[in-house]
Amino acid sequence: MRTAGAIDPVVFSADVAPAPTGRRPLFCSLGASAPFALADVRQLPLPVPERSLAAELLLHGRRICTVASVHIPFGVTWKDGKDETFRALAAWLGQVAEPSVLGIDANSPAIDHPDLARTEWWRPAEALLHSPDAPHRLQNSFRCFLADHPAELDRITKERPDGPLAITHLTGMKRRDNPRRYDFIYVSPQVTVHEVRHHHEEAVAAGSDLSYGRVCDVPHVGQSPSVTAPRDSRARRSASNPVAGA
Repeated sequence: MRTAGAIDPVVFSADVAPAPTGRRPLFCSLGASAPFALADVRQLPLPVPERSLAAELLLHGRRICTVASVHIPFGVTWKDGKDETFRALAAWLGQVAEPSVLGIDANSPAIDHPDLARTEWWRPAEALLHSPDAPHRLQNSFRCFLADHPAELDRITKERPDGPLAITHLTGMKRRDNPRRYDFIYVSPQVTVHEVRHHHEEAVAAGSDLSYGRVCDVPHVGQSPSVTAPRDSRARRSASNPVAGA
């Protein structure tokens, strides 16, 4: 991202604090392009802090919103550590200043059902992010979009009646043939979602297994920024200035 120059500057969580010795070095990033800038860049108080990054997004020196990027650990290897991470993240989301935008590789849910009430978790604490009863105000931006576009929801439900709503990742030890939606952009209620696009096949062709795209607005901004979510995602807003990603 730094060498490509599309987003400048880019800050990696490893720039704030590296992973402890012996731990797999997986990190997140945030970036902004002019006239937007990042301030107060920090890791989050999570069990694996190097897989998180937050900052204040500024426009001409004025705070626009809080942006964050998080990569949740695998439950297979971290077990209860995954639950602890969701609990800590939910606590942080419950008090974060709004407007706010979170891009997250959540490694969940097990089943992203079109009917949210039928969503199934790998581990119980995943509900602290995804459930409608979660203890924070941020909303799943794709579900916000589908609520305003019922015909698109009907199309998806006919194509994949048991989910996922979209494909951003493939799991499976050998064949990698289990489609998942593990990657999300969550937004606080002040943020209006206009459009959502998923580009999984294009991302795979480019050497990744994750892709996303969105267009939304943060209030009280003369020029609407774009938000790029974690590895799977590219969120765009009503202007084409990329500002945050992981």
